[in-house]
Amino acid sequence: MKRNRTDRSNRGFTLIELLVVIAIIAILAALLLPALAGAKRKAQRTSCLSNLRQIYMAGTIYAGDFNDYLPITTVGSANNNGKFNYLGGEHYTRYVYSSGNVNTKVPVTYSTADQNLGFLYAGGFIANANVFFCPSFAGLPPPNNTMSAAAYSNPGFLSTDGSGNVRSSYLYNPREVNAASGGNQRAYQKTSQLPGHKFFTMDYVENTTGGSPPGMTFSGQSFPHWPSKGWVVLFTDGSAHFVYSPGGFYLVTQHLVTSETTASAALYDTLFNDLEQAER
Repeated sequence: MKRNRTDRSNRGFTLIELLVVIAIIAILAALLLPALAGAKRKAQRTSCLSNLRQIYMAGTIYAGDFNDYLPITTVGSANNNGKFNYLGGEHYTRYVYSSGNVNTKVPVTYSTADQNLGFLYAGGFIANANVFFCPSFAGLPPPNNTMSAAAYSNPGFLSTDGSGNVRSSYLYNPREVNAASGGNQRAYQKTSQLPGHKFFTMDYVENTTGGSPPGMTFSGQSFPHWPSKGWVVLFTDGSAHFVYSPGGFYLVTQHLVTSETTASAALYDTLFNDLEQAER
């Protein structure tokens, strides 16, 4: 009898007991993993908000050294014939650096190739250019990582891509004076022109096909805070918020065109207006 009790106490798990343990672990994992993923997304969103607030402060300091002018853009056909700071397409406000050179590290002094946020980096107003990239895009594998700093880190950070450009994951100051008219002039040239609480900067949105078909795919490659249907938005008073706009979401997924056209500019302008209204 003693031997039998010892044998029973030393025996291992039965198959059924093992399956029960595995099932319990699987259930706990199913419950915990979504919560952990949600916490990670929330942390990334908070970091993204911080990025935009830093960009706002750096732009304000920059303007103090340049007769109140915010960083300008010269890239795009709208700046031909001696013009500057005209937006041939809102997507050009994503550019940090634009040059014909390949794998040329962005300079630490001002260059004619600097664009938009690139002036803040070149002038030392922002020391860490990772601020120009939403952390939600960091884990994307090639070729879908063009929104991340990794796409511009060969042979070193911040190197240009194969076309000689560096682009951030934010649309910086993309408003036009009257987008529907096709004039293309940037609405906010100076800090003195910034109204009280209006749209100023946001997560990048683009129709990667240009316009055929219209609209952009709702996925983690296009929406930085996917599966949330919204964007982090910086306003002209320096505040930044995550904004969900049903109208804006419908517009970008069904109708958005990204090109150097008045129609494209008008669509982007409608998105910016929707985000303003949704945030209130």
